Amino acid sequence: MSATPLDQPEDDDTHSLVYPFVAYRSNGGPYDDEPFVAGATLGRIDKALEDAAPEVHELRFTVPAALVRQLELAAMARGFPVVTVSKVDETGEYPAMPQWSFVTFARHAQEEP
Repeated sequence: MSATPLDQPEDDDTHSLVYPFVAYRSNGGPYDDEPFVAGATLGRIDKALEDAAPEVHELRFTVPAALVRQLELAAMARGFPVVTVSKVDETGEYPAMPQWSFVTFARHAQEEP
């Protein structure tokens, strides 16, 4: 494994923002943190799907598992009707993370060879 800090596994306690979102309740704002982050995540991926050039046939993201169903709807609306979801399974280096999913959005189904 690389010695670069960005290549190291993350602990839940090490996440921090470049600047605080004052809209978050934990920073004195009116909105609960988790729904705010969920909305920002959905918006970011929806925008990436919308902005994808016609020659882009698939996009991949790692997302909170709870957002997958909503992302499927956004993907269909943006011309990516094929959604493949896989769990973040345990590896030799990392434990399983059921709260996360790997999601691939595709314009067309992959053809079997």
